[in-house]
Amino acid sequence: MERRGRHVGEGFAGWVRAAILAATSAFVAVGGLGLVEGVLRWFQDPDALVDGGPPGFLRGVAPFFTLYGWTGLALALLFLGPAALVLSRRRGGPVPAVAMAIAAAISTPLLVQIGFALREIFRRGWWDRHESLLVVTVFPLLYILLLAILSRGLRGPVGRLHPLPVRGLVPILLLMAVATVQWPDWRAEGARYRSRDVAPRSAASDGSPNIILITVDALRRDALRPGCLGERDPQAPPTPALDAFLSEAVVYRNAWSSSCWTLPSMAALMTGLPARAMGMEIYKGVPGSSRTMAETALENGYRTGAVATNPYLTTDYGLDMGFQDFEHSLVLEPLTPAKNSLLVRGLNHFWSRHVGVEDADVVLTKAVSTLERISAGPGPFLFWTHLMEPHLPYRFHAPEAFGRAPYRADPPAHPLFRAHEFPVSSLEPLRRMAATLPDTLAAAVRRAYDDEVTYLDARLGRFFGDLKAMGLYESAMIILTADHGEEFFEHGGFEHGHSLMPEVSGIPLAVRLPGAAAAGAEVRADCSLLDILPTLCEVLGWEPPPDLGGCPDLWTLAGPATDDCRSGPQRPRVVEKMLYGSGHAGFVAWPWYGYRLDTGEVRWYDLETDPGALRPLDVPPGDAGRILAGGDALLSVWDGISVRFEAEQSVNAGPSEAVRRQLESLGY
Repeated sequence: MERRGRHVGEGFAGWVRAAILAATSAFVAVGGLGLVEGVLRWFQDPDALVDGGPPGFLRGVAPFFTLYGWTGLALALLFLGPAALVLSRRRGGPVPAVAMAIAAAISTPLLVQIGFALREIFRRGWWDRHESLLVVTVFPLLYILLLAILSRGLRGPVGRLHPLPVRGLVPILLLMAVATVQWPDWRAEGARYRSRDVAPRSAASDGSPNIILITVDALRRDALRPGCLGERDPQAPPTPALDAFLSEAVVYRNAWSSSCWTLPSMAALMTGLPARAMGMEIYKGVPGSSRTMAETALENGYRTGAVATNPYLTTDYGLDMGFQDFEHSLVLEPLTPAKNSLLVRGLNHFWSRHVGVEDADVVLTKAVSTLERISAGPGPFLFWTHLMEPHLPYRFHAPEAFGRAPYRADPPAHPLFRAHEFPVSSLEPLRRMAATLPDTLAAAVRRAYDDEVTYLDARLGRFFGDLKAMGLYESAMIILTADHGEEFFEHGGFEHGHSLMPEVSGIPLAVRLPGAAAAGAEVRADCSLLDILPTLCEVLGWEPPPDLGGCPDLWTLAGPATDDCRSGPQRPRVVEKMLYGSGHAGFVAWPWYGYRLDTGEVRWYDLETDPGALRPLDVPPGDAGRILAGGDALLSVWDGISVRFEAEQSVNAGPSEAVRRQLESLGY
């Protein structure tokens, strides 16, 4: 026996056979962990395993086995080398090293599963507060213990299997092949799911432009030229790329969101329906029977693609509906078929916390790749990308990140600023300091935000250059806007979601028409995110979805007025659905802004002379009664529309645990 051990333990051939044994054994063993989890999840909720309905037992469970199996194979090969260096001199040849490699491959996903189990046993809030400490102390010790127990227990079976005969490889390789071919094409699978009930009514008409929609999270109007909340602050960050874009676009200086946080705002943009009409709440997504911009484009012969960020824009909330090619930066998309597995959830958690997946550089690189795919096909396309800069946390970027001198890139020496950023964890302490906040600290926080705007500008400049290189820039209709703004204590608060005042509910909106038509035009009439889809339908000849809440005249506002959509008692702009608190509503009818508190009190502002709504009027304007009546009439109409959605399950009634964690990491 000793002779046999020496024989197989010596030479290159012996170690090759050892590596094959380690890899195949780890595939089967770790795949078995995934199989057990997949079977349990199948009995729990088979519809959730693959998007779009019941996938069949084999189709639903096989991705769990495959994902875990290949992960185990990779880990075994990764650990075999170090194990061989440490253990190869012991008697038994490669056997101890192979046993150690297989044990390491099993211990890694097993530790992930144990971690999730412990998190369920203990309170999640307690777990999240102590996660870093546990990862550094308890989990390494637990990992070493698992490794020691498993490697010792595996030496006997490995010794009996080694060297693995060729005939023993056949069933394992067959199992690997069968399991792997069951892995669906996630891109095609997602396209079928997202456009499952959309049939093209007609091909796009000749000359239909490509549409590129760029939405930016938490971008204030006054961060851009020409300063839509009045004249631009001379201390505002330099944004040469956006300045150049705006000089070729129609700029809407009095554009409004429909809310003050991402989900209802982006839902309004994508469906043309106010959140109130869809009955949306913090953990309730877009109703499945609503018709999105992407679905409408599909019906009219457009191809559709998107690259998004922000957890509210994941598939959990339905804003992906109609996009044939959809990627989310917070999700490891190729792992989507087994997205509910603990292994994927753990990987996504690590991915979102330790990799710059929300960085505009990463997102726009993905955007260029997606555009290359969808622009290669026949006919026009609709493409959407959402960027997280300058949303919290505010990061100070290194000079080389800009390609030019940064904007005040050095963070201040203050406990609220950590590791070159203003983190989400400093959000609540800063709010508590609001009444006594030093001007220097408030200015430093705003500078951190402005640094993000400068970084955004640098990355968008590169993206516009890529569009030009692909021949897409000049002939496309490019829409640039935001979901909401950001509050910096103008009315006593900070961040967003707490107020409907102009610094939060007012948004930048600019449209570069094909060939830069109407370049440089500035529109002061009030308009809204709700107007974008109706206007696209009007201009492109699309049949609009029912019950749209906006006006189809954004483009014509740049020239002579051509319709009366904005006239009459039912056409003020209504802003509502705060994230924190309820009952507040804003009513905009240029130049007046009425802010109604949950007590019923209404404060009026003249946006012509006071664009930041800092000085409430002593006497309401003469149109106050008409504006309020029109706003309440709209709210009543939207309540009526919501009735048809009440009995309907939203696309996903709530977010996954991974999305909840990502929302928490952004301060929600």
